[in-house]
Amino acid sequence: MREEHGLSLETAAERMDWSTSKLRRVELGAVGISVSDMRMLATLGSSRDLAVSAPTKGAKSPFGGPNCKIGAPGGWGPRGRGGRGLGRLPVAGARWQAASVTERGTGSAASDSAPSDKRPGRGRRWRRRLAIALAVVLLVTAALYVGNSSTLAGTPPGGPFLLAHRGLAQTFDLAGVTNDTCTAERIHPPEHPYLENTLASMRAAFAADADLVEFDVQVTRDGRLAVFHDATLQCRTDGTGTVAEHTLAELRGLDLGYGYTSDGGRTFPFRGKGVGLLPTVEEVLAEFPDRELLIHLKVERAAEGEALADLLATLPQQRRDTLTVYGGDVAVGAFAARLPDVRVTSKKIMKDCMVAYLAVGWTGHVPDACRHRQLHLPQRYGRLMWGWPNRFVSRMREADTRVIVVNGSGEFSEGFDDPDDVDAIPAGWTGGVWTNRIDVVAPLLGR
Repeated sequence: MREEHGLSLETAAERMDWSTSKLRRVELGAVGISVSDMRMLATLGSSRDLAVSAPTKGAKSPFGGPNCKIGAPGGWGPRGRGGRGLGRLPVAGARWQAASVTERGTGSAASDSAPSDKRPGRGRRWRRRLAIALAVVLLVTAALYVGNSSTLAGTPPGGPFLLAHRGLAQTFDLAGVTNDTCTAERIHPPEHPYLENTLASMRAAFAADADLVEFDVQVTRDGRLAVFHDATLQCRTDGTGTVAEHTLAELRGLDLGYGYTSDGGRTFPFRGKGVGLLPTVEEVLAEFPDRELLIHLKVERAAEGEALADLLATLPQQRRDTLTVYGGDVAVGAFAARLPDVRVTSKKIMKDCMVAYLAVGWTGHVPDACRHRQLHLPQRYGRLMWGWPNRFVSRMREADTRVIVVNGSGEFSEGFDDPDDVDAIPAGWTGGVWTNRIDVVAPLLGR
C-alpha cells in the first residue's frame, strides 16, 4: 500500500535539531528524513512542498535496507518521471521510487536544475570529430617519419671521414678527469712513440689514413702562434708558467715529453725525447699544404683569434677552404669577424644551430645558423636532430657544414678509440669521427 505525505520545508525545519553535525532523524508520520538531506533540500526554497513515498512492505534499498526517494521538479529519478533525485532517504519499509515536488498552490512542476541534453546526434558528432583529429595526427606523424627517416632513405654511399685529435697522441684514463688534471701523469702504457701536437705525430696520423688533423694554438710572449695544448707548462714539460709568458725560443728549448708517466712516476718513457719539438702554426701549414686541418684556439681571448686570423688571411682562398677554426666563443668570434670565409665553430655556434634546426628541421630546411659551420656532436645530442643520422648529415653537407660525432659526453675530447667505441658509431655514418687513436680506428672502419 502506498501513501503520499506532503510536508512543507518550513514545518520540517521547525522539527529539526540543527545544533549537531550528527545525522538525526525527524519522524514525519511514517517517514524518516535525515538532517543532511533537509539541508540539501533547503536549496529548493521555502515556498515548495516536499512529497515522499511512504513505506511499501518488502521493498529493498540499494543501501541494504528500504528507502524512499526525494525528487526535485523537472529532473529525473531512478524510477518514475518528473522529479530529479537529490538523495536516497533510508526509511523503514519504503519503496525506492521517485517522488515529486510541486509549486505550492499551483500543482505544476517546476525545474531548478539544468535540463538534460539528450540530443541523439551529439555523441555521434563528437566521435566523428575525434576520429578526424586522430587521422590528422597519424598523417602528420607519418609525414614526419617519411621525411626524416634515415632508414627509409637507405644507406648513403661512402664512409666516414676521420679526425685525428692532436695527431697520433698518447691516450689517458678519463675517469675522474677535470680541467686541472695533469693527463700526462696518467697515460696508458705507450703503444707508439709519438707526442701530441708535434709534426711527427701529425705525419703519423695522416700516414694512418686520417682525413683531418686537429692541433692546439696559443700566442707566445713575442706574438708567435705556438702549437701547444695545456694552460700551463709544468704538466708535460720541464718548464713552468704559461705559453704567453715565454718567447718561442724559450718554448722550443723545453722537453715536451718530460712529464709523461703510466706507472705513477716510477718511469718516464718520453723524458729527454721532446726537446725542440714544439712547432708553430706556420710550420704546420707548410708541412701539410694540401691537407685538411682543424685549429683549436686554446685561450679564450679576442687577441688570440685576431692573431690567427691575421696569419690565415695571408693564405690563398683555396687553402683557407681546407681549414676550420674552433674554440671559445670570444676567441672564435674575434677570428670570424676578421676572416668570415673560414669555417668556424664554438659552443655558442653549435647551440644556435641546433636550436634553430630543431624548430624547422622537420621540414628539411637548414637554417642560416647552421650554414658554413662544423658541428662536434655527442651522439646523445645528435639523436635529437631531425633526420639523424644520415639525412641530418646530408642536409648539413648541402649547407657546407660538416658533422663530426664525438664519443661520450663530448667533454675532454673523448674519441672513438677502440673496437667497442667503433661499434657505437651510427650505421651508414658518412660524417666525421673524432678519434685519439687513428692507428687503431682506421683499420676497424675498413680504411
